[in-house]
Amino acid sequence: METPDPASSAKPRVLLVDDEPSFTQLMKANLERISNFAVACVNDSTKVLTICQEWKPDVVVLDEMMPEINGYEIFKTIRNSEVLPNIRIIMLSACYRPHDLENELKGNHDHMKFSKPIKARELVQAITVELERAKKERQTSGPPDSKP
Repeated sequence: METPDPASSAKPRVLLVDDEPSFTQLMKANLERISNFAVACVNDSTKVLTICQEWKPDVVVLDEMMPEINGYEIFKTIRNSEVLPNIRIIMLSACYRPHDLENELKGNHDHMKFSKPIKARELVQAITVELERAKKERQTSGPPDSKP
């Protein structure tokens, strides 16, 4: 995994997961150029959960079809994890149609799903929406109850 420098720790953390290194490296460069995100990439689906536990990304952009462990299995594992419950997920699929950014951004989903290829600016929009949703969820849930 290529991790951002420690100075970027105040930035929202985005983990790009795809078995195509050319996709993750190009998208990482584009996201860093047009956004204020700290971006890391992983191309081995067997390492995603460990990296999520260590780096604690705010958003995971996850390819649906990967060798070893597919994106849906990773998605389910993250959702069912007690240590990773607040990670937002955006799924990407080469097979998903239609690509409807507006409906996906407005929807009230557990995750977003987009078709590949996706433009970097669209992905920035989707990540920003997920970060805002997470912020609202934290505000409405409030601090943990101190009662036994």
